[in-house]
Amino acid sequence: MKTTASTLALAFATSTTLFSTTGATWPAIHEMAPGASSTTNASSLPDKTYSETPASAERFVDSIGVDSSFEDRKYPARVAQQLLSSGIRHLRDSGPPSPTFIAQMKLFGEHGIRHSVGVSYGFAASDLRNRLNAFAPYVDFVEPANEADNVKHPNWNQMRSDQRNLWRTVRSNRAWDNITVLGPSFANSKDHADLVGPLDAYEDAGQLHNSTCDWNPGTDIVWVSIDVNTVRIRPTTRYKPIWTTENGYSDNHSRGCALTDDIIAKYLPRTSTERWLHGEARTYFDVLTDDPHNVVFGKLGLLHADGTPKPQFLALSNLIHLLADPGSAPRPTHVSYTISGATPDLHHLLLARRDGTYDLLLYREVEAYDHFAHIRVDIATEQLRLTIPGVKHVAQYRYNSDYSFGASTLAIGANQRTATFPVSDSISVVHFGF
Repeated sequence: MKTTASTLALAFATSTTLFSTTGATWPAIHEMAPGASSTTNASSLPDKTYSETPASAERFVDSIGVDSSFEDRKYPARVAQQLLSSGIRHLRDSGPPSPTFIAQMKLFGEHGIRHSVGVSYGFAASDLRNRLNAFAPYVDFVEPANEADNVKHPNWNQMRSDQRNLWRTVRSNRAWDNITVLGPSFANSKDHADLVGPLDAYEDAGQLHNSTCDWNPGTDIVWVSIDVNTVRIRPTTRYKPIWTTENGYSDNHSRGCALTDDIIAKYLPRTSTERWLHGEARTYFDVLTDDPHNVVFGKLGLLHADGTPKPQFLALSNLIHLLADPGSAPRPTHVSYTISGATPDLHHLLLARRDGTYDLLLYREVEAYDHFAHIRVDIATEQLRLTIPGVKHVAQYRYNSDYSFGASTLAIGANQRTATFPVSDSISVVHFGF
């Protein structure tokens, strides 16, 4: 169900449930570590005033993509339908110009989902041209061989040569001007980006593979943090934007780096927001479906292998539908507001809609999993006060137990500018207008 001005207006007038999707599979719930209390005490926390120019809600939604690896195999009908209904517009899946793959990508492209083209190590320019001609106009980006450094004796000269060849081939045809050329991905950017050297002249954006294992999306743990891993690829991508093309969470508890699906359902929407706040133009979640034949990485899927949705798929898809705002970009307008009662871990993102209203995404960027005790953590809910001079209406969207969004009108204080509401470690969206 697509969000429209009328559905938002309805949400202001009454409490309702929006964007319900059935079919979630519920994981076993681990025992919770005790929290200090069910809510925090706002009276002792300082006020924070912000003055911001919001980003476009539509541009944020357009930053979300998903990896897949069906390549020349036909997508199962249920998987294809879930992708088409998800609201996701970007698919990282590259296959040969076979009738099966062309037909599959054409179907997705006609529904607004563009895909990638990846080349092999030491590829021929003629092969790339044939593939681009076969798949146009549904190609989103091209990329060199995936993690070409992940071999015993990497050939840095070949990686540089492939990148130059990729750039020159795509840029030789003006019909392909809207295709993004990504730089190389690294299995070990810490040691290898320096050896490849700068490639900004031959790429539109750098490429980052950065799994956060079982840590929260905004963690500052060195080996998985966004900031540290971004710095590591800067020797290759010095000043171009960064795309993360592999990031995900596994629910395979027979191996390390695993979480329950309900925790992943909190983390994936927050990952989109955290990476946007760090300046990333695109984030691809790895991967669309579980692969029962892959023992190590087979449980990263947003969907089960049979195409039924996991909670993380529902949470991400419903956030996309809530925020989607297609059309011409809104005119940026400065907005000032004050948040009272927030602990230091409260993160936020302000987005603008074309109708002149705004969406404020709020969440506590904390861990929901104790890595030492191996149990979930009970995160306290904060009661916040939001003060916006001149605000006329305010509503809050919070996840329901089925990962749909429920909307409630918030009472505005007597001074016509203050509303109070709860915030937890799951994203909630405060929608307001003047």
